Amino acid sequence: MVKQYYKVLKKFNKEKDYGVKIRPQYAECLSMLKIGQKINQKDFATEFGHEFTKKNTQKAREEAVYHAFAMGKKIGILRVMEVTELGYSIPYEKFIKQKTVAYFMKQHRDSRLKNIDSKSHQGTRGTYAHRLWKFNNWIYGKEVEFTKIFPSGKDTFKQKIQKIKLKGVEDLLHHYTQPLSQEREFVKIIKDYLLDSENSDQSDKSMKVIVNSIKSYFEKNDAPINFKYNVKVGHTTAEDREDSASLNLDELMQLFTVGNPTIVQKTALL
Repeated sequence: MVKQYYKVLKKFNKEKDYGVKIRPQYAECLSMLKIGQKINQKDFATEFGHEFTKKNTQKAREEAVYHAFAMGKKIGILRVMEVTELGYSIPYEKFIKQKTVAYFMKQHRDSRLKNIDSKSHQGTRGTYAHRLWKFNNWIYGKEVEFTKIFPSGKDTFKQKIQKIKLKGVEDLLHHYTQPLSQEREFVKIIKDYLLDSENSDQSDKSMKVIVNSIKSYFEKNDAPINFKYNVKVGHTTAEDREDSASLNLDELMQLFTVGNPTIVQKTALL
């Protein structure tokens, strides 16, 4: 996943009147920022959340940082960084215009909800394209080794290991479609991405979408690639979600005697 980063443009001054009401905890958060700093909301909440909010949960701390950064952007001390500034290969809008990506997208169904402009209703086409873009950003600039086989005479060939710095999925597809390319080498690159810590928080359902989007890109460009990946290993499954929603005896007794069940408790009872 491509993380959103902010760049600190100015030093926040607690004494200055910015023309808007800023809560004390948001002001405390913004006062910790340094000019030129490049920061991600989640990472900042994890490292410094305990210093400006009494909230104990990671989610609550992230929400506090989210609101503080939104305020910082509004008053001009923060700006959202472009993906190209972060070393990524290409913005999403340009990525989907690439020849092989556009060809791949045209072969998938768009959202049926034509009057709703929402990322949550983007259809198979948009969902797969976003997943492929994230894979594209991950492999961009990575140095890999491919086995190249060249003719060295009549009916003879020479094998050579070539180091290549990838420029994205189109470049990966190009090398894959070369004569005598070794499929296992390309499968290894894809599996390295699937196993990367970037995807460790993904559920099994999300991982299935990621796997299918990458496979589909090769298939729709008439260069199918075959591999297996167990999405249930290392990722949250439906069984895990059911277990997390279960109640023990003490919790059940408390529910019946005290009342006011939480959302998780309601889910467990259902």
